[in-house]
Amino acid sequence: MASGDSPKEMGRPSTYSEEVIVPILQLLMEGKTLNEICRAEGMPAASTVRTSVYHDREGLSARYAQARMIGYEVMAEELLDIADDGHN
Repeated sequence: MASGDSPKEMGRPSTYSEEVIVPILQLLMEGKTLNEICRAEGMPAASTVRTSVYHDREGLSARYAQARMIGYEVMAEELLDIADDGHN
């Protein structure tokens, strides 16, 4: 760590924060995968999110499950659109 750098400036976020969780939940609802979301700069590791879900940090488990269910519906609709498309 360079002189003057704080631990918060290095690496991925590792603590629960609504500022990080809300965009993750939104992207999950859009059909993105957690791994895809967490590869983006500034996002926590997927394992960190899963740990927060497992420990139900601030009621996260229900919110996460709902976001995932909506995201799965989006994915299913996209798959049906592809299957119904006569161009493939």
